[in-house]
This record gives sequence, structure tokens and C-alpha cells, in this order.
Amino acid sequence: MNETIKQAAQEFGKALAETALTQEFRQAEQALAADAELLRLKAEVEQVYDDLTQRQTAGENVARGEIEAYYELEQSVLSNPLLLRRDASLEKLKDFYSEANFILSGRLGIDLIDLIKS
Repeated sequence: MNETIKQAAQEFGKALAETALTQEFRQAEQALAADAELLRLKAEVEQVYDDLTQRQTAGENVARGEIEAYYELEQSVLSNPLLLRRDASLEKLKDFYSEANFILSGRLGIDLIDLIKS
């Protein structure tokens, strides 16, 4: 890769990392990471989901009550303000990066996503 292009890409990446949206996402991630109980509950939801899915895949009939209990647990975890904040900031960040890619790709005349994949 051309050294000038490489340096420009690194500078662009640093600029993206310093944006308010990126900082907002990082702060939301840090707040989430600091809540050990929420992380434990989130892992529990994922484990219960995996267990139920594996049991159903194996042909086992899973009781309706188990499925309802799973959905209640999932809803209580997913409605946590820290997770909602992190998810909302992630969606805004994805939109921002998508728009940056669209603008930059248009100006360069190439799709950067395709370039990365090759």
C-alpha cells in the first residue's frame, strides 16, 4: 500500500475515533463494563437462550413456562438504561461511519467496503 494512502487512512481513523459520537459510544461501553451485575445477567440471558435453543434443536419439548421465563428475563435485562444507552449510541455510530464511508467512497470513486473485503 502506498505510504501516503496508509498515513491518510490512519489520520482519518484517528479523526473518527475523536468524534463526539465515538466518545459517546466509548463512555456507554465503559459504563456497561463497570456494572458487573448487569454483565452477569446479560451472560445469563445468553446462556439460557443457548440452552433452550440446543434443547429444541435436539427435539426436546421445552415447556411454555420456560420460554416465557426466558422472555421476561431478556426483557428485564434489555430494558436496562445502560444497555439502552449503549445500543442507541452504537446505532448512531454505525450510521455515522456508514455516512462517512458513503461520502469518502463517492469522492474517491471506489467503495471502501469492497476494498477492505478484497
